[in-house]
Amino acid sequence: HQGADGDPASRAGASMIRDILIVEDLVRSQARLEDASRIAFPDATIHVADCIAAAELALQHHAPDLCLLDLG
Repeated sequence: HQGADGDPASRAGASMIRDILIVEDLVRSQARLEDASRIAFPDATIHVADCIAAAELALQHHAPDLCLLDLG
């Protein structure tokens, strides 16, 4: 069994992620999540919101395939 990096099915699933929304208020954490998202999904468009209101506004314009949301 290959790891996730070598698994063709994992790569196929990753290619389905085209739009990512990151909701995080801390700039450092935003950058880390954005970096990780770019590594995992290099072809995706990444949007960052620093609060729920900004996230709600972003959701009015596009429906992300993946949302990384900080609840704390």
